[in-house]
Amino acid sequence: MCVSSKSDPASRFRIFQFVPHLRKLGYHIDVVSPIPGSYWKSPIKKGVRTLYWASVYAASMLRLLSRLPVIWRAGQYDIVMMNRALVPESWVTFLEPWLRRYNPRIIFDFDDDIYSGDNQQSKISKIISLTAWVTPGNTYLAEFARQYNGHVIIIPTVVDTDYYKPGKLREPGIVRVGWTGSEDTLRFHLPLVRPLIIKLSGQEQFEFIVIANRPPEGAWPGVKMRFIPWNSQTEVRDHQLIDIGLMPLNDSPHERGKCGAKILLYGAFNSPAIASPVGVNSEIILPGETGFLANTEEEWENGLRQLIRDPLLRKNMGVAARKRVEEHYSVRAMLPRLMQIFEQTMALYPKTI
Repeated sequence: MCVSSKSDPASRFRIFQFVPHLRKLGYHIDVVSPIPGSYWKSPIKKGVRTLYWASVYAASMLRLLSRLPVIWRAGQYDIVMMNRALVPESWVTFLEPWLRRYNPRIIFDFDDDIYSGDNQQSKISKIISLTAWVTPGNTYLAEFARQYNGHVIIIPTVVDTDYYKPGKLREPGIVRVGWTGSEDTLRFHLPLVRPLIIKLSGQEQFEFIVIANRPPEGAWPGVKMRFIPWNSQTEVRDHQLIDIGLMPLNDSPHERGKCGAKILLYGAFNSPAIASPVGVNSEIILPGETGFLANTEEEWENGLRQLIRDPLLRKNMGVAARKRVEEHYSVRAMLPRLMQIFEQTMALYPKTI
């Protein structure tokens, strides 16, 4: 299995979660990532232009070279599953065709609209056309993939409910409203609820928790806020603090490609969610049962007020959210579908002795 890095959300949720379960079933799996990872950023400031671009170019070359052994060894495996392109650089379009020569049994998996921007559409569409099966994370992404490949099946983003689960005891304290995300979503999505959180902080009793790899920018006047740096060793304990989860999104092509991991995480911990009705969010949340879909400021405010004020509603919705995740968006629920894809891939290109 080829991933973009060892810690990015796509790799963690769409590949690494399945590995221990597949190994228990007897599969031999190797997971490889480029060096440096696809999301590596130069420590050199852009102001030092020559050194900055030299470091970026060197990293690209190292990343490219680190993928060559993967291609050469591809024929040793029954199946090669890729989460996103082998390297992110749009100008590198020859790796996947080389990979196919060594092993045509390729499954290309992706979440997010990785085909938009920076001349990526040509590259991604070419990769999709080369692979045996494509496993996009939602219907919106599947529509794009089906333009270039007839073997497309949706594998929604899921969570391992054996790992992500509610704590036995709630830490004492007031209601905790939470948001979790990456650096990009911290910059573009969290600010969407900033006015609401500031307004309600003067009217309702709650603590606002942000779990991310860096703290939010700017002041949040009057808000009782707790920033928790994301850490793989403490993420379960940290997410167990959240009573109500938020997932605000703009309605744009990029956001429609999102696969709802935040909502699934909240639900796995018995926390109802309030989310924008964008893309797959509208499929995951059952309004009034597992959370609320909120499009207007009034809907966001009303939903959050209800959940803050009514502990029984929070509890019932949280239990329903957990049940929905277990039944439809868990590793255990999706594992049979993934194994079926393995079998169909092998059937397309049987190995010859």
